[in-house]
Amino acid sequence: MTKVVARSRINTGVRKGILMSVSPEIYLISSILRDGDMQAAMQRGVNNAQFHACPDEWEWLANYYLKHRKIPTKNAFRQQFPEFGIKAVNDTSHYADEVRKAHARFMLTSVMRDSADYIADGNIDAAVKTLHSQIINISASIGDLNNDSDILTSWQDTYEEVAKRVDRVTEHGMSGVPTGFTTLDERTGGPQPGHMWIVGARLGQGKSWTMMRMATAAVMSGYSVQYDALEQTRAEVAMRIHTFLSSGIGKDVFRNLDLMMGRNFELDAYREFLHSLKDHVQGRLHVSDTSRGRVSTLTVAAQIERNKPDIVFIDYLTLMEKSGEGDWKSVSKLSGEIKNLAMEYQVPIVAASQLNRTMGMGTKEPAGAEALSQSDSIGQDADAVLTMRQTSPSVIQMKMAKYRHGLSGFKWYCEFKPTQGVFREVTYDQALAIKDTDDETEESED
Repeated sequence: MTKVVARSRINTGVRKGILMSVSPEIYLISSILRDGDMQAAMQRGVNNAQFHACPDEWEWLANYYLKHRKIPTKNAFRQQFPEFGIKAVNDTSHYADEVRKAHARFMLTSVMRDSADYIADGNIDAAVKTLHSQIINISASIGDLNNDSDILTSWQDTYEEVAKRVDRVTEHGMSGVPTGFTTLDERTGGPQPGHMWIVGARLGQGKSWTMMRMATAAVMSGYSVQYDALEQTRAEVAMRIHTFLSSGIGKDVFRNLDLMMGRNFELDAYREFLHSLKDHVQGRLHVSDTSRGRVSTLTVAAQIERNKPDIVFIDYLTLMEKSGEGDWKSVSKLSGEIKNLAMEYQVPIVAASQLNRTMGMGTKEPAGAEALSQSDSIGQDADAVLTMRQTSPSVIQMKMAKYRHGLSGFKWYCEFKPTQGVFREVTYDQALAIKDTDDETEESED
């Protein structure tokens, strides 16, 4: 990163000589001093990071306004910055937009130059990582325009959103994407556009199977699904999905383990089943693994642009490529980026996450959202946190640990025999009976 540091020093040295002579920052500051309209600049998303030619002048002006709740006089400003030539302009909103655009151009030019240097040196990985991290930073630093409205009079957009959800209920029976778990779907309507859901469990407790069961339910209901597998190959995911699909629509159940081991099934029958899927399944399932490189937020964004999925699954979150050293700060940033992707593209994103080993141990129910490992931000950013614990080899208890849009804390049980294509919600009494059978089996084996 020595090239970036060196360039930033050069930019600092020529800032007053070049940038200031042509920068809209001068006109924005001048307009605010003349018409006293700081609110217009703030509403247009102007912030300190966007000032390169006049950072000191802007910081002083903004701090004065925040402290005194008014704009300083032109004489007071000139005393602080005697070399600053105040222009005769009065269009704060216009120049605020120009400052934001100039900042974006400045940063993009810098990033592209740095990436080009890495490419020239043959360091493609560094070029990609620079583009990845810096473009996201640029987007964040540009800021958002004011989007306030009086919801009592400007209700049309809300009405249109509700109408869309009613249409989805009419067409699919629910406003969100079905998960295949009755209690969950009835109480939430399924993952909604713009939501981020987290599926949390300890190692080996069924996170991936849960994600794939949800993906299968979505595909069977006619939805388009994007599934990012960060621990398994595309073929391994496909074999698990085929187990669920064959259980739901086929005469024969093609068990995942049998497919992996290549025995205990007829290959011709399996081929016939695969050919018949297009007649039974109206949805689409795009599966991506890490064979072509690490998955990042830009990777997911490109997939959404390319495949236009109705829902995205990431298995799992903290295995994604992160900026920094992989500490809690980088995980926190990653979580925020995923939530932003969901909101920007208005597509639900469901991601798996590990639970801390020690939290919740010894309890008789699934852990809470606070047990998510590596960063509290995962639970904070999520619209829903679903946790689970395996009470016996064939029974899983599930819990809505957090639900931002409704009731949290509700629980349900599932019969869990995924290698046989069985992962379905059952009643409490049914769960007890299945658990008793598991206990008897274990005793007979002993």
